[in-house]
Amino acid sequence: MHFLSGRLMQNYSGVDILACENDRVRFRWKDYRADNKSKVMTLEVDEFIRRFLLHVLPKGFRRIRHFGFLANACRTAKLPVIRAALQAPEPAPTIELANYRERYAILTGHRIDLCPVCGGCMVEIGLSPSSPSPRPTPPHCDTS
Repeated sequence: MHFLSGRLMQNYSGVDILACENDRVRFRWKDYRADNKSKVMTLEVDEFIRRFLLHVLPKGFRRIRHFGFLANACRTAKLPVIRAALQAPEPAPTIELANYRERYAILTGHRIDLCPVCGGCMVEIGLSPSSPSPRPTPPHCDTS
C-alpha cells in the first residue's frame, strides 16, 4: 500500500493518503460538489483499490472528460441559463414508456396488442409450452 500511495501522489493529485493501518486506508479528497471542500474518508484496502482501479483505463483507451457546462456537478443548473441566453426552446420532456408494447407502437406505428385479422384487443394469458423441434432427416446418399 505504501508503494501505491507514492505512485498515487505522483500521478493523481486529487487524493492524499493519510494512513494505512489495520487493513484500512484513510485519505483526504476534494469534494467538487461542495465547493472543492477537502474531506477525509476511511475505506477497507480492497474497496480503496477497487475505487482507484475504476479510474484506470485499459491500454489503448483515452479518457474523455466533460468540463464546463457539461460537468455533472453543474449541468442541471447551467443548461437552462444557456438555453435562455441562446433563446433556445426547452427540449420536449422524455416520455417514460411503461413496456415494450408502447415502445414498439411508437417506433413502428403498429400496435402488437391488436389482432391483425379482426382488430380486437389481444390479451396475454400465458406462454404455450414449446414443442420439441423435429429431428432433421439424415441426408440420403445415392451410391448408384
